[in-house]
Amino acid sequence: MKKRLAILLLCIALMTSLLCGTVAAAEPTTSGIYGLIVPNGNISVTVQTAAGTEIIADDSATINNVSEKFYADAEKITVTISDVQAASYYLVVAQSKQGAPTEDTGIVYIDQQSANGTTVTFVIYPSQLDEGKYYVYFTSNAESGTITNKSFVADSPAITFSYYTPYPKGDVDGNTRVNINDALRVLQRIVGYVLTDGELARADVNGDGAININDALAVMQMIVGNS
Repeated sequence: MKKRLAILLLCIALMTSLLCGTVAAAEPTTSGIYGLIVPNGNISVTVQTAAGTEIIADDSATINNVSEKFYADAEKITVTISDVQAASYYLVVAQSKQGAPTEDTGIVYIDQQSANGTTVTFVIYPSQLDEGKYYVYFTSNAESGTITNKSFVADSPAITFSYYTPYPKGDVDGNTRVNINDALRVLQRIVGYVLTDGELARADVNGDGAININDALAVMQMIVGNS
């Protein structure tokens, strides 16, 4: 009862205080990869489309109000590891959670290759990626080189990246329309209701990492055409 009353009061406050706010910077209109981090100099990465065309990062893309290097339409990541042991076996695992690979770490890709001379190459091509952060780990039966049988460290992935999927800002319920139901979902979050990860991402309209009254106001502005 208290939560319903709080939502009602917030709705009244919003309806009586709709103001023109700052419009969030335009975000990419296609899906892709950003936030790519490869700390080891012996690991090189090429980001590609599904057809294998190399993608040059857009340095001016804005995601969640942050300037990011964005690889539009990215579907593949070709990784070449140098300084490896010939004839040794190498394993790659890409997953949505940090830690030792299990059925609970969201594995999206796994592959094994043998070294070709002093290099080994993987084409990481997940069948599907959802919005969020991903972690890539390598291990091997090699005893020396860039990747060894001691290379796997749960909190130190070899590669990290994030996948972006465009969505209408404020479309909290993901039905492709922004309406009063979306504003209510934001208000529900403010007073303690649990939202899914996707709803949380769409509810953070101004991209500041928090769900608050400013986001609810922004949704209401969209509804009445003030944004």
